[in-house]
Amino acid sequence: MSGFTSDALDMYAYSTPFITMDGLDFMAVLEQRIRLDELIRRKKRHASETGHCSLTVAKILADGE
Repeated sequence: MSGFTSDALDMYAYSTPFITMDGLDFMAVLEQRIRLDELIRRKKRHASETGHCSLTVAKILADGE
């Protein structure tokens, strides 16, 4: 719920099958600022295109508006 350490993000930063989700992601879904399926789709696309496991919901919402 409180995010990820920089060491954890560095370990899985590139060429990873993982995507990260934290409390801010879930709050955005619960507040209906983004649908869960859209959030996951955007995070998966980012990971696929960049190889990086982390994309913040704030960045997704800023890019989508």
